[in-house]
Amino acid sequence: PTILAPPAPLVLLDEALVEIDLDAIFEDPDFIRAAAVVTEFGDLTIGFYDGFPVTVGNFFAHAENDAWDGAFFHRMAKLGNGENFVLQGGGFKPDSDPGTYTRVTQLPAIVNEFDSSRPNLAGTISMAKLGGDPNNATNQFFISLNDNRAILDGQNGGFTVFGRTADISPANRIATLARGEFNVPLDDFKVTLGDWPLTQFSGGSPASDQLASMNDVFEIPTLSYSFSSDGDDIVVAEVAPTVGAPLV
Repeated sequence: PTILAPPAPLVLLDEALVEIDLDAIFEDPDFIRAAAVVTEFGDLTIGFYDGFPVTVGNFFAHAENDAWDGAFFHRMAKLGNGENFVLQGGGFKPDSDPGTYTRVTQLPAIVNEFDSSRPNLAGTISMAKLGGDPNNATNQFFISLNDNRAILDGQNGGFTVFGRTADISPANRIATLARGEFNVPLDDFKVTLGDWPLTQFSGGSPASDQLASMNDVFEIPTLSYSFSSDGDDIVVAEVAPTVGAPLV
């Protein structure tokens, strides 16, 4: 964050609660909002860039609808040399019958906002889309696990990078899972999911406890703090992150 002006000293009277508008004290030149994707492998804390209003708005519209609660990462793709490529999810979740799946409810497709100044580097988040149409991203997103500029920045109008993870470790832990290809029931049809990371393998369609699931996806509130005092002592307060790692 960039400091705009140091806060002025405050005098507390009658144990009054004092609130400070941090927007007047510092600003973050990159991130405008933040979210956490909760997994059993650790929380993915994501900061979202300014300049991508449609893509960022689409992400939070799905999150606020609880569309991704219980969804999972269904694709852990590798490059031809064996290096990690992307971790993708957000499109599917388990159905009520064990071993069956349903599609996550999609909002309307969004316009592509690719900007070459935000390349697909390791740790960035982008929306997935079908080939042949730059403007068809809906509810699936991926984390780049490598420097993917040469592959993704010039493909299908470019894949819009609209944020990045504060700590890529949870995604890298999922990337260590064994991968397989399964033909599974999906909304009364059979579909094939390949490069599917699972915690364990067994016969038939994977069970819920084998998935790399998103237990919750929610916005991290804007930083704020308050304090009170019942005497004449000097009070020192600091802002610290409460979810995940600091976005630096």
